[in-house]
Amino acid sequence: MPRLLDPTSKLTLPANWKLCLAMTKGKTAYISGTGAGGYISGPRSTDRTPDGNPCVSMTWASVFFPPLAWQLVGHGEQMLIDEGWVDVSQWCTIASTETRDLREFTTSLPLVRHPRHEVNGDHHWGEMLQHDVSLIAECFDVTDSHSDEARARRRLMARQMISAEEFEAAAVQRGITLE
Repeated sequence: MPRLLDPTSKLTLPANWKLCLAMTKGKTAYISGTGAGGYISGPRSTDRTPDGNPCVSMTWASVFFPPLAWQLVGHGEQMLIDEGWVDVSQWCTIASTETRDLREFTTSLPLVRHPRHEVNGDHHWGEMLQHDVSLIAECFDVTDSHSDEARARRRLMARQMISAEEFEAAAVQRGITLE
């Protein structure tokens, strides 16, 4: 742990982990820890990986805070790469005391939202979270938490906690096998 607090230390991500960056649009901020998510209905629910499996994103951490979005992903980074997210994993090897120009790493970033914040996102996107480990912090309008838009989003947001067994049954019903 002391190494993580040393501003001159450089980190190496575990194998197959990626730190991805994008621009985020809108006023909604979303921060979460470990989770697995994918499109369980809607037009993107039939998207498949090159080997034919459903597209699932395994995130160790997600931060959507306008204007930037970051995701530390393990399995499933292809979903982000397909959306144009930029892999900036090499940033972890740069000491926090160093200053770099973003253009060294990329000249463009996609505009994204968390899938839950897209139209029908509450109906199309499903996430598996471990409730005692991975909390979600969300603000529907980072410019004014009392705005009409923030109040409307709070009313319209439909989240339901279900057991892993119920989630698996819903996946099987849609032809998705979980390994």
